[in-house]
Amino acid sequence: MYLSDIQDHILTMNSNLSHFKKMLPQSHANYFAALSIDQIQQGNHANEALGRITLLASVLVPLNVISGLFGMNVPLPLRDSDSFTAWYAIVGVLAGIVVICLSFAELKRWF
Repeated sequence: MYLSDIQDHILTMNSNLSHFKKMLPQSHANYFAALSIDQIQQGNHANEALGRITLLASVLVPLNVISGLFGMNVPLPLRDSDSFTAWYAIVGVLAGIVVICLSFAELKRWF
């Protein structure tokens, strides 16, 4: 009397098991595809951040070279003058280089 119920239950469980056996490889592939997409997105984000850092470094290196040249122990133009004209000229050139580099980067849409 109860054996048919047990047999039905076993058949249902066996059917469910075969269904899940078919679903597991497909969900496994979907999981790996999702992981791959996440890795690609993180790589793109890292590339954008490194691009911005490179842009910043390429703006700062010429400024460092110019500052280093004027920091040497050599005679400079307008050194004996009491006015700050030479200092303002140097700072103006440095600011001009920054503006030119950043406007060029904005024109090329690098950031």
